[in-house]
Amino acid sequence: MKYFAAAVLTILATVAQAAPVTINFEEFSAQPVANPTTLQSQGFNISGGGSEGTNGFAAMALKTGANGTLVFSGDAKGIPLDGFGPEVAFTLERSDGTAFALYSVDFMGSGVGTGSIFGYTDDGRTITNDANYFFYEYVDFGTADWLNITGAQFLVRGDGFTDCCQAYAEIDNIVVGAAVPIPAAVWLFGSALALLGWIRQHS
Repeated sequence: MKYFAAAVLTILATVAQAAPVTINFEEFSAQPVANPTTLQSQGFNISGGGSEGTNGFAAMALKTGANGTLVFSGDAKGIPLDGFGPEVAFTLERSDGTAFALYSVDFMGSGVGTGSIFGYTDDGRTITNDANYFFYEYVDFGTADWLNITGAQFLVRGDGFTDCCQAYAEIDNIVVGAAVPIPAAVWLFGSALALLGWIRQHS
C-alpha cells in the first residue's frame, strides 16, 4: 500500500508543478533594481533591452506603470535608422532552459508602429501573436502551442516615419506554468483520484 501512496504523491506533485504562477515583480518593491536588464522571478529570467536608432537613448526601469502596480518597462527614443524606428523588447525564459507554458500577460506599448509577441516552441518553430498594443491589454494565450515553448519575446517598435519617434512598453502579470498539456494534466489528476479511491477501499 505504501507504494500506491507514493505513486499518488508523485502524481499530485506533478499536477501541482503544472499549476500556473504569476510574475508580477512585486518582490522587487522592497529592493529596487536600478536600470535592470535581467530580472529573475519564479524560476524565470525576464530580460529587457532597447534599440534607439541614431542620436537617441534606450533605458529599462522598474516603475509604477499605467495599471498602478510595479512593472518592467522600456523606453527608446531616436531618429529612425534605415526606416526602422526605436524598439523595446522583453524576453522570457526559464532559468534552467526547459520548456514552459505561457498563459497570459499584461502588455502595453505607446508610440507603436508594430507590436508582436513571439513564442519559440520546443520543436524549433516560431509562433506569433500580433497586435497594436497601444493601450494596456490582457493577452490570453493558454492553448495549443503556447503551452510548450522554450522562450518568448515581447516586441514594440516605433513607426519609423517621423523625424524623432519613441517606443515605450510595459510588461506585468506574466502567468506561466510547467509545459504539461491540459489533457495530460487532467489524466494525471484523474489517476490520482482513482488511486486514492483504491487505497481507501483496500485499507
